[in-house]
Amino acid sequence: MVMRRKALVLYRNTLEREQLSSLLSNVASLHLTFCKEEESRMTTGFDLVVCIARDLMKAYQYKMHLHCPHILVLLPKNLRQMCHLLNDDTMRALPLGCSQHSLISSIASLLSEESQVCERRGNITKRERQILCLLLSGQDTQSIASALGIKVSTVTVHKKHLFYKSGVHSTSQLLLWALFTQYGDLA
Repeated sequence: MVMRRKALVLYRNTLEREQLSSLLSNVASLHLTFCKEEESRMTTGFDLVVCIARDLMKAYQYKMHLHCPHILVLLPKNLRQMCHLLNDDTMRALPLGCSQHSLISSIASLLSEESQVCERRGNITKRERQILCLLLSGQDTQSIASALGIKVSTVTVHKKHLFYKSGVHSTSQLLLWALFTQYGDLA
């Protein structure tokens, strides 16, 4: 017998409720409780919160303010490439309209006892943290090199290491990654 986990499904309107109900109806491992977002004060007591975020800012707000061990956020398809930036050991982001297989495997991964972040995202060095902090403050590569007393090429190498560890490909994506992970408090 499959243990059913308690999931709170937050929605803003009837359309969202129907979308979420349709998407989650085949997930047998979840016992669903639906609640309008503005009426939800308590998210504790649930194993998972499922919600739709229409933009990255709303997804970030969910990540920072929902008090639940696990959050699944569904984003519009146009933000598909940003989904991985939100993923960590407490949150998964999927595009709306994702396959049932993707949904079920993401939920299973998120709720697994050994919920884990990709190993390469693990630790960033002290110098990488300094560079990330300066990037978040709006400084460019040249300014960072001057501030830290290192060569521009050294800053570039550290940025490449940050790209690899975060799984992103541009400075703007790196900044978003930093904001959506434990490094967001550097800003």
